[in-house]
Amino acid sequence: MSDETRTELLEILRQLSDEFPEWRMGQMITNLAGLARGHEVESIWDAEDDELIEAARQMLEQKRAVSQST
Repeated sequence: MSDETRTELLEILRQLSDEFPEWRMGQMITNLAGLARGHEVESIWDAEDDELIEAARQMLEQKRAVSQST
């Protein structure tokens, strides 16, 4: 993992934490891995950083869209 990718992933995890304060870190990572790779047990192990970043972006977009519509 490059430093740039790690920094981006950590920043997006911070944003998710702000949007979903009720989630524990394990829940957040599991939810991202499931969105990125499917809900098989292996997903959490196999998910690549760029896949987690993309899944997190999708999750943030959906959450923010719902928040804006209410």
